[in-house]
Amino acid sequence: MPDLQKAGDLGEAQRIANLANLYYVPFAPHMVASYLGAMASCNVCSSVPNLMVLEGQIYFHKDLMFKEIVTFDGPIVENGFITLSEKPGVGVEINEEGMKKYAVKDVPFFK
Repeated sequence: MPDLQKAGDLGEAQRIANLANLYYVPFAPHMVASYLGAMASCNVCSSVPNLMVLEGQIYFHKDLMFKEIVTFDGPIVENGFITLSEKPGVGVEINEEGMKKYAVKDVPFFK
């Protein structure tokens, strides 16, 4: 049950899953992240043969900030399921205007 945001990177998470698969161990990663992290995690999960479940906390639909910092087509979470995009990338794009709105004052994030 690796935490995909702390496992190194998406490729490392995939390697962990594939190593577990060699020993017939199901892959049930943990994910607590924004829409961007959730979609990246889902793409890793869709690429491994031993996925059991992606454990996470998708409560972002309740917080406007999470919707404003990315753009995406349609609902991300519907009836407990996350639909992957057919477009290139992870399925969401960064909205710089939304990021600027929530940037911490005096932190040089946008230079």
